Amino acid sequence: MRPFHSAVRVRGVLAGLAMLACLGGLPGGVRAATIYVTQTGSDANSGLSWSEAKGTVAGGLAAAVAGDEVWVAAGVYVERITLKAGAALYGGFAGSETQLEQRSVASNPTVLDGNRTGNVVTSPSGATATTRIDSFTIRNGYVSNGYGGGIYCSSSSPTIANCTITENSASFSGGGIYCSSSSPTIINCTIGANSANSGGGGIDCFCSSPTIANCTITGNSATYYGGGIYWGESSPTIVNCTITGNQASSGGGLCCEYDSAVITNCTIAGNIASSGGGIYCRYSRSTIANTIVAFNSSGIHGTAFLIPAACLIMHPGSS
Repeated sequence: MRPFHSAVRVRGVLAGLAMLACLGGLPGGVRAATIYVTQTGSDANSGLSWSEAKGTVAGGLAAAVAGDEVWVAAGVYVERITLKAGAALYGGFAGSETQLEQRSVASNPTVLDGNRTGNVVTSPSGATATTRIDSFTIRNGYVSNGYGGGIYCSSSSPTIANCTITENSASFSGGGIYCSSSSPTIINCTIGANSANSGGGGIDCFCSSPTIANCTITGNSATYYGGGIYWGESSPTIVNCTITGNQASSGGGLCCEYDSAVITNCTIAGNIASSGGGIYCRYSRSTIANTIVAFNSSGIHGTAFLIPAACLIMHPGSS
């Protein structure tokens, strides 16, 4: 009888451990939490409910660990933040929601304002796609001697979703977003009215492989290269984007060098540059497909692109 009773006891212990795991009670186990932030909160609060909300976005992130979500109520938060690796930062709340799906982003604009004192958002080194910033306006970043006025990523690959990135600037590159040795996912964003006194008024990528999808990139400027987007030694994927009204000396819409990009289902129009109003490229191994390049000051400078017949290219000369 002993083997039977031993088996029963083992099954009982395993069932108990399974129940503890479901309840988050295993030693060392961490249950994901939601941290709340409102303008009327206090960083001395626990942050574990709307009534006990933190008062700053930085305070909410400091209280989070990987797997947590930080929910931020509508308002203008004048601060610069560093994302928490593995945590998701969401804006667009009224301050009473109990489910993420209940928020109305359009009714509850949530703004991070850098007050022109540096990068507004920094993504930590080593971050992956589980590190997320979602539904914020990111504005008024200014870097006087560096990169990435709005968002700065170095060896960091976060998800940047449903954001408006506007009126940021950097003295070197990446007025809106700067990526170095990174592979961020940038999706459903509007990137407009950013500037970079060198390259990449909207987005600058160096030795990176970002995915840029369903974005509007408009009204950005760079002194030299890539008013909308610049990439060098990179392999970006750009899909379903509208790139309009940007300007630079070379590559009003896009500028690419030593790259292998894939550009699909995009509209590149109304951009201005001395060379390559739509696109400026050199030493490029990129492919452009199902894309309209039209009504720019000139079309495509350089011949390294593979351009399938499905594209509409107006002003295609190498001006």
